[in-house]
Amino acid sequence: MPLVRQAGPFEFGYISPTTGLHERGLENPKQFLAHTSQADWLFYGGAAGGGKSEYLIVEAVQVCLDNPGCEVALFRRTHKDLLRSLIMRFRALVPKRIARFNATDMYAQFFNGSILWFCYCATEADVYNYQSAQWLMLGLDEASHFTEYQFMYLQTRVRSVIPHRRKRVRLASNPGNRGHGWLKRFFLRPPPELLGNRAPLAMHEVWRPERPKEWEQFVPPGQQMPTRQFIPAYFEDNWALQQNDPGYLAQLYLLGGDKGRQLAEGDWDANSTMICGNEWRTTHRVSSTDVDLLASSRLKVGQVINWHVIPNDLWRPPKGATIFGSVDYGYGAPWSAHLHAVLPGGHIRTFWEWYETRVRDEDQARWMRVDIEELGLADEIQWIVLDPAMKNSRSEVGLSRSIMEVYDDHLGRPLGIHLRPGAAGRAARMSRPNRWKDALATGADGFPNWSVTTACPHLIRTVPDVPFDEKDPEVEDGDSENHAYEDVGRFFEARPFAPRTIDIEAVNLDDVSTRHHAAIAAKHDQGGHRSYGVATLHVPGLSPKGPTP
Repeated sequence: MPLVRQAGPFEFGYISPTTGLHERGLENPKQFLAHTSQADWLFYGGAAGGGKSEYLIVEAVQVCLDNPGCEVALFRRTHKDLLRSLIMRFRALVPKRIARFNATDMYAQFFNGSILWFCYCATEADVYNYQSAQWLMLGLDEASHFTEYQFMYLQTRVRSVIPHRRKRVRLASNPGNRGHGWLKRFFLRPPPELLGNRAPLAMHEVWRPERPKEWEQFVPPGQQMPTRQFIPAYFEDNWALQQNDPGYLAQLYLLGGDKGRQLAEGDWDANSTMICGNEWRTTHRVSSTDVDLLASSRLKVGQVINWHVIPNDLWRPPKGATIFGSVDYGYGAPWSAHLHAVLPGGHIRTFWEWYETRVRDEDQARWMRVDIEELGLADEIQWIVLDPAMKNSRSEVGLSRSIMEVYDDHLGRPLGIHLRPGAAGRAARMSRPNRWKDALATGADGFPNWSVTTACPHLIRTVPDVPFDEKDPEVEDGDSENHAYEDVGRFFEARPFAPRTIDIEAVNLDDVSTRHHAAIAAKHDQGGHRSYGVATLHVPGLSPKGPTP
C-alpha cells in the first residue's frame, strides 16, 4: 500500500532509527530553524557534531515528498566521501517503502516519482557532467571542500518549469579547507558591495544582496539576487550527541590550534591555512606604527587608504613602466592570464585580466593579441611567462603543435613578445607562497610592494582564499580555485625588473606609486643593482625582450 504523506512540515523529518517512521521532537532547534527557512540560499555550518549531514538528507527527502516528480541533488566532493557519508546515512534513515536506492546509478526513486541524486565533483571540470540537470534543490555537504566556481556553476542547475515550486540551495560545512573564504564572504562577512548601505547582518537574518553593477546592462530591473541566510550549528545544539557521547567536544579540542577551534567552536575567524589571507588587505588604516608610511607621505594617523586593491578599472601604466604578462592554462578549469606593470621605483601593479572556461588555446591567444593591440602595449610588453605544461608535446592526442607554439603564432612572432615557460615542479610550488607574501609585504616607503586594480575581479576574489594543502602544507591546495594565484605567482618567480626613472615628474604616476618611488629614491642610491620586494631593477643576462645570447 503506498504511503500517503500527511500535512505538516516535519511529517517525514527526523526518522526514528527503531521504527523507520518520523517522531516529532528528534530535530534540534537549529535544524528546525533551517527546515523552516524561506531563504533561497541557506548555509547551515559551524562546529563538528551540529547535525549538518542529517539536516541535508532530511531536507532533501522533504522536498522530494512535497513535490511529486521533482529531482533533487546532494553532493560531496569525492566519490568515497559520498559513499561513506550521505549514501550510507540515507539508506540507514529512509525506509525502502518511501524510496528505493539504485546503487549502480546512485539515486533514490521515491514512491511519488521524485528522484534524489547522489553526486560528486572531484575536479572543477566535473561540474560539466551536470550540464543538462534540472534540480528543484541543490545540497552541498561539507561545502568548504568545493571551490567557489564549482558552487556557482552547480547552482545554475537549480531551475523549475513548474510554477509555484520553490527552488532552494542548501549548504552545510565546518570552517576550514579550500572553500572557507568564499563561504565566509557569501554568508558571514559579506563585502560592502553586497550589503550596500545597510547595517551588519543580525543573527539568523534572511537578507538579499545588492544587485551587481554589471547586471544593469543585461538583467531586467525586476530581477533580484537570491536571498541568503546563515545558521550556525554547535555541539551544544545536538541533543542526541551530547547525551550519547558527552566527551566528543574534548576530542575536538585535542587537535589544538585553528583546526581545533574550527571544529570545536565553529570559529570562522580561526584560519591560518590561507596562504595570502592574513597578509591581504583591501584597505589599510594608518596607525602610529606606520613610521615609513607617515614619513614618505602626507597621510595622517587614522586615515583609511587603498592598499592591495586599487578601485580603478581604467588604470593604465604610465610612461616609464615596464609591462609583463603571465598565463595559467585551462580549458575545463578556468584559464587565467594577467598583465602587470612594474613602475619606476619598483612598485608592481596588476591591471588586466583574462579569466574564462572552455576557451580553446587558439582563441585564448587570439583574445590576448586583440586586447594587447587595442591597449597599445604590443611594443611595451617585455615577456609573458607561461604555464610550463604549455610547452609539452600533444602528439599522443594527434596534435602536432604544443600550446606554447599556438601562443607563439599569435603573440610571439607577430608582436615580437618573448614567451618563456615558468618554473615547473615541486620546487616552484614551494617557492610560490613566499613570492606572494613578499609581494603583499610593505616596501621601503611603507606601502605594499604590489597592488591590483578592480579590473581583475577573479584575482581579487580567489587569491586571498587559496589554502595550503592539508596533506602537504608546504604548497597550495591544487584542488582550490588557484589559477590566478598560480599565473601571477609565476610572474613573481620570473623576477621582473624596471628601469630607474629619476625625473618623477615626467612619468605621471598615481599617488601611491609616486610616494613609493620617492621613498625608494630617498633611501637608496640611483645606481646599484638592488632588489625591492619582488621587483629586481636589473638582472644580468636578461635584456628587455628576453635572454641575451
